Amino acid sequence: FDQSSLTRLRISGPDALTLLNRLCAGNIDTEVGRIVYTPMLNQRGGCESDVIVVRDAADTFYFVTSSAQAIRDVDWIKRNRRNDEQVEIEDISAATAVIGVMGPRSRELLALLSDAHLQSTTLPYNTSRNIDVSLARVRAMRMTYVGELGYELHLRADQAAQLYDELLSAGQSLGARPAGYY
Repeated sequence: FDQSSLTRLRISGPDALTLLNRLCAGNIDTEVGRIVYTPMLNQRGGCESDVIVVRDAADTFYFVTSSAQAIRDVDWIKRNRRNDEQVEIEDISAATAVIGVMGPRSRELLALLSDAHLQSTTLPYNTSRNIDVSLARVRAMRMTYVGELGYELHLRADQAAQLYDELLSAGQSLGARPAGYY
């Protein structure tokens, strides 16, 4: 799946955790590399957005939302940032891409192009870590929207087309094929 239409933000600063924990229903104060799939809520408990937050460091978070929510989510975060909170929000969507590798043989496919250990014991569900896949350094996020094994590969945009082609080529014997929402 080409999932590059997703919006990707880097949210950082000494008060980033406080702000995100105030806006999100899920607990964002997790260990580094943990994925939190959570709604952002308003004061009435209503859902403002459906997001993914990955903790990259004590004060840095990788934030993923839908393309339709990009402007709205950034505005919501900024409007709810208190005057004394030091938080930077950077939209990194144009510089990055996302390739979803999903299905029962997704681990097998990635193993054809990577020496990384992708088993559930080393990369459990809802975790993220950087690995090499072919010549690309990617953020491998162990999650999927199809209800079975899968990974989202977040990488530099200038490497995406080549990696996409390499995945399709390497996966021919496994039955890999393009899929997606467009």
